[in-house]
Amino acid sequence: METSAKVSASKYNNKFKLNDNFMIIDFEANFNNYEEKILNNYKIFNYTCPVCGAKHSLSRHAKYKRYTCILYKNTICFDTIEILRLKCSSCGKTHAILPSNIIPYCVYSYSCIFTVLFVTFF
Repeated sequence: METSAKVSASKYNNKFKLNDNFMIIDFEANFNNYEEKILNNYKIFNYTCPVCGAKHSLSRHAKYKRYTCILYKNTICFDTIEILRLKCSSCGKTHAILPSNIIPYCVYSYSCIFTVLFVTFF
């Protein structure tokens, strides 16, 4: 029984390729200025690849829409943002560039979570 659990776990890891792609959080960009600072920026990106450590090897690859819940004028609202993906020319892995106020793999932004916690507990 223990061996079947190990086999199914290894099949799961191989199928979904866990730990292949990472998200890079840019602390100079937030939800409001992401389009200007990241999405419309066609200069060389100064990020380091989190997989192989190569510097200045990331180039524009694709973008995708991400739904997020943000705090706007003291109101919690849902909005979409286009997230830029970069590809490393050294190792071939792709990485999403996230603004600082969006949590990886989470719909809710930091401001939304902090507001709900503050209203609930204070």
